[in-house]
Amino acid sequence: MYLATGRARTPIGALAAWLSYINVFVAALNLIPGFPLDGGRIFRSIVWKITGNLRKATRIASGVGRVVAYLAILFGFLLALSGNWFGGIWIAFIGWFLQNAASSSYRQVELREMLRGVKVREIMTGDCQWLPKGLAVKELVDNYLLPTTRRCFPVVDEERVLGIITLHNVKEIPREQWESVKVEDAMTPLEEMKTVSPDDDLFTVMRQMTEEGVNQMPVVENGQLVGMIARDNLVGFINARSELGV
Repeated sequence: MYLATGRARTPIGALAAWLSYINVFVAALNLIPGFPLDGGRIFRSIVWKITGNLRKATRIASGVGRVVAYLAILFGFLLALSGNWFGGIWIAFIGWFLQNAASSSYRQVELREMLRGVKVREIMTGDCQWLPKGLAVKELVDNYLLPTTRRCFPVVDEERVLGIITLHNVKEIPREQWESVKVEDAMTPLEEMKTVSPDDDLFTVMRQMTEEGVNQMPVVENGQLVGMIARDNLVGFINARSELGV
């Protein structure tokens, strides 16, 4: 390593200076009043205080965030066209990221507000069609899956729920084995499944289903299966409320 004279710096000094510029830029960017940046969150809090409406405040702050994002993208393209390709592309990328973050954050807040106070019992399917233990998978397909729109069924043994069999479970079984494999052999045992309560918050359950990567969950109360909640139920409920504006 060497020391340069005059205004020149050591390589480590140059790197430290470059990183300091980046940190200052990121800090300044984070203070822009566009949601979901920290400055945007402060701005949203102020608007929320004035309007008393979180959904409206988030919409306004997210709108500012998108405007800032589009300006950053435009500036990045102009900078790239002027010859500074690296800096221009980098700023345009930050703008693109901010635009997506602003839109995604608003949709999440809007959805949470829409589902506030709604419980699982309000949209769950309570009339689950149970399957008897010993039923062949082929009978399940021919007599239950194909004639109906249902995608999952509880498997019972003398009214005791053993587990849940879904369309996904069936798809994992080779078709030539459908006649020999029983539903209890293909199902997911109840104790291995994530369950929810009828009084659980719907937004929390929706987030849990997304994180777990499942399309349906059993609803259990006092140790008894009382229904099923599926992604289809959630989507239909959300679409209906959106169309009605409630």
